This record gives sequence, structure tokens and C-alpha cells, in this order.
Amino acid sequence: MNQAPADLLESAQTIKSLLPTNRRALLGLIFAIVAALIAWFSGAEYRSLTEPDEGRYAEVAREMVASGDWIVPRTNGFKFYDKPVLHYWVTAVAFEVFGVHNWTARLWTMLAGLISIVAMGYAGLRVFGRREGIIAALVLGSSFLCVIGSHVNSLDMGLTAFLSVLLGAFLIAQHHAADIAICRRWMWLTWLAIALAVMTKGVIAIVLPGAILFFYMLWQRDWGLWRRLHLVSGLIILLVICLPWFIAIGRADSNFYSFFFIHEHLERFLSKTHDRFQPWWFFLPVIGFGAMPWSLFLPAALRRGMDKKSGLFQPSRLLLLWCGKFLLFFSISSSKLPLYILPLFPALALLIGIAAARMTRRALMFRLLPIAIVATLAALVLGFFPGLLPLHEPREANLAFVQLAAIAVALLSLASWFGLWLFRQQKIVPGIATVALGALVCTQGLMIGFQQLEPANSADSMAALAAPYIKADTPVYSVKFYFRGLPFYLQRLVTVAYDTPTDLVAGMAWQPELTIAELDGFVTAWRAHPGALAFIRPDVYTELQKQNLPMTVIADRQPVVVIVQSPTN
Repeated sequence: MNQAPADLLESAQTIKSLLPTNRRALLGLIFAIVAALIAWFSGAEYRSLTEPDEGRYAEVAREMVASGDWIVPRTNGFKFYDKPVLHYWVTAVAFEVFGVHNWTARLWTMLAGLISIVAMGYAGLRVFGRREGIIAALVLGSSFLCVIGSHVNSLDMGLTAFLSVLLGAFLIAQHHAADIAICRRWMWLTWLAIALAVMTKGVIAIVLPGAILFFYMLWQRDWGLWRRLHLVSGLIILLVICLPWFIAIGRADSNFYSFFFIHEHLERFLSKTHDRFQPWWFFLPVIGFGAMPWSLFLPAALRRGMDKKSGLFQPSRLLLLWCGKFLLFFSISSSKLPLYILPLFPALALLIGIAAARMTRRALMFRLLPIAIVATLAALVLGFFPGLLPLHEPREANLAFVQLAAIAVALLSLASWFGLWLFRQQKIVPGIATVALGALVCTQGLMIGFQQLEPANSADSMAALAAPYIKADTPVYSVKFYFRGLPFYLQRLVTVAYDTPTDLVAGMAWQPELTIAELDGFVTAWRAHPGALAFIRPDVYTELQKQNLPMTVIADRQPVVVIVQSPTN
């Protein structure tokens, strides 16, 4: 008998179970979903692309569209082999369809965040129960770090999305392992997710899930799990998806393989060459703060990971191992950035969902009350006593950010107190949903407020200042100063002079003709091109003034001076 209809029927029944039978409740659910989606996609165009990652990855995709070369990634003309190509492809498609904008540069990561939420929520529904799945989705969609990661143009959320699908599909497959057909289909989805994760960020998508699976089998002594992985058909899926691009780029440039597999994987993990070294405990506060407003649920969630259910497969323990292995791997790595730990959060959110779904009303209120109090106090300090904060220059911009932050945190405070009231009314899921929406709006508000600090963190406004002085044949230089978003916002390449940005070291070695190594070389090029324009670091500008270089300042604000070529006085 064909089992596909039975599996689809179960999926349909699972989704139907989420819909209230009462018309008023259904309208309320629709309104809540629409409000959440509006909050989710808000601010993406208003916020400028921040440095360095957002500007860099947007420019790689823009150059794919401009050049028509979708095989070799480039940023500012330099070959850029730090990561595989899938993130750039999806963003480039968004540029082709909707145009080159801030929001299209972020569209894939926003969708990736939603994919992660749906994957964990659905897996929770199928494996643990209705309430567990709903709460897991709400927690993941409102955790501070996950909201941030879903709204910046970075590869980490795309990786997290595919790892979430991998994890969710694997949980469902093994939960239904007795039914060979259902298990096989979900394992095929697992392998598809592995392949897409590899195409997003490399072999980490194979190494870490493989290690987690090994230690799970060792812990549970479930060596028969190998037979339920559908290795042969799964490897075929993996190779069919990944091999074509890896072969094509290897043929296009023989430098790719050694740089990508040795430098970007082994050296990044083992050495401090990328200048991202942090102490081993770096990710512990990142997880604690990134899980807000659900941080106080973490101890109970980890305890749930030790639960042993009846049957051979133990999903809670797999989730616990997932969290532990990702934390261990990134903690011992010599290269650390906060968003690297994002793939841990889907499993953590599901553990929180399991724990919260089985808590008493009092236990839930005990964990939420401190968040409500802290949010209220923070809103009061930010709103009425900003002078107590160590505001840096430019003080006016920082003060504007603080004022917007006060409003954002106040909304979280109101949502938390309302959530507590709903808990008292025994409305647990609506209470959690209220807090989740408040946390999402709060985080989005903080990110929108961060736009007040844009001049020091984005190339957007400085490119706008320079644009009226740039014609089609105007040489543009970046001297001892390089914002990765400059080519994106100028819609053209920029000659990097007297500088070696860390992410362009390899590209400059392969294509030295695209750069000017010494300051004297820039001076010669500048004198030879009337009308040239340059973005230059202030101390270098002062040095060039002593050489009586023909230049006129069109903008002078930290961290850059913008100059145009002018006749010598």
C-alpha cells in the first residue's frame, strides 16, 4: 500500500489541529499572524547595510547580476572564496526580480528565519505534541539573537535554516522509523537540507551533524540507526546538488580548492589568522543574552534534554547533544563571532518548548516575572535618565538611539506584564505568544533605532554624498579605508589603495592589478586623473595635505574624508 497519502493526511491533520473551531478565535489567530509578519518584515529597507558582512555579501550578489558570472563569487572585483555560493545565488535572484535594495539584500535571511521557525514548530508538533511545537516556534521566532540573525545579510541564518530543516526532518523520520516509507521520505529531506547547508557554508554542515549522530548512537547504543539513514540514496542527493558547482569553480580557478578547504576550514578553526579570537567561554553569555526573553527557561530546557522516552529513539537527548556539540565546536574554534552560534538555537528552542509546555502556571510566571521587571526598569532608565549611560560620540546620534531603544524596551515590558496576566487567566499559549510578539517588536525597534548610528557603521550615507561627483568614467579610490558596502551603494567597483583588508588578502594576491599597494602609487594615479574621487582616512588625508596634492573636501565626518581631484592652488 502506498503510504504517501497516509503521511500527507497526518500532516494535514497536524496543521488543522492548530486552527481554532471558534470563528472569533480564528479571526484573532489570523490577526496575530498578520501582525507578526508585519513586525517580521519591518525596517528591512529603512536600515542601511552594516559593515562589514552585510555590505560584503550584498556586493557579491550584485556583481553576479552585473557581470553575469554566477560561478565565481567576487566582491569589489576580487575573487572571493570564503564561502560557497548558495546565499549569493538566492540574493542575486532577489536583485534580478525586485531590484537592488536594502530589503532585497536581506530578503533571503528573513525568509530563512521563517523557515527555521516553521521547521522547528512542525517537528515539535509531529514528535512531541501540539503545545510543544507551538511554543518552540514562538520561542525561536522571538529570541533576541535569532531575530537579529534573521534581519541582517549574513550566511549564518541561511545555514541555520537548512540545519533546522535537517534536524526537524531527521526527528520526524526516526520518530516514524517503524514505517519504512515515511522514514525514507523524511530522510531524503534530511539529505537535501545537508546538501543545501553545504552549499551555504561548507563542510561544517556534514561534520557537525555527523559528529552529533555518532555521539548519540554511542550514548544510546543504537548502532542500528545507521540502517535508517538511507545512506546510498542520501549521498546521491548530496552529490547531485553539490558537485556541479564545486567542479565548475575548480575548473574556473585552480586556487579555489586549497583556499576553500585548507584556509577557510582548517586554518580558520585552528588559527587566529582571521582576527576573530575570543576566550573559550565567549558563547555562554551570547547564548544567555541571545535567548532573551526566554533565558530563564534554559536550565529547565537542558534538564528536559535528559528525559528518556519509551521506545528506541530518544529525540530529547538528540536535541541536547545538538546544543552541546555546537557549543563545544565553536567554543574551541579560534574564530568566533556571535552569529556563529545561531544553529544551536533551533534545538534549544524546541527543548524550551518541551519544558514550558509541561510547566505549571506558577513556574511559568516565576520565569517571566524577572524579565518584566528588568524590561520595565531598563525602559525607565533609557527614557528618563539617559545621562546615566556612558554615551560616546557622536553624542546626539547616540542619544537618539537611546530614546528609540526606550520605546522598544517599553513595548517588551508591556507585553511581558500582559503575558503574566494571561498566565493568571490560565491562557498559557496566548500569554507566551504575547511575550513573543513583544520581544520581536522590541528587537526590531532596537535594530531600526541603530540606524541613528549609520554614518559610522555603513557606507550608505557616505556613498550618497559622493554620488553627485561621480560620472561613468570617474576613478574612485578607497585609501587606507575600506567599507565593504561602498561598491554596493555606488553600484561600481572601487580601487583599494594603501590598504589590505583581511577579507581581500587572497583576492589581492591573485589579482594585484586591481589594487594600489603603496601611498605613492595612489598619489601618482590621483594626479593623472582629473575629477577623481577618494574615500580616505583622516590621518592619511592630513599626510597628503603636506604633499600639496590637488584635492577638495566634499565631506568630512568620522570615520572618513571624501575628496575630489582639484587643480593645484
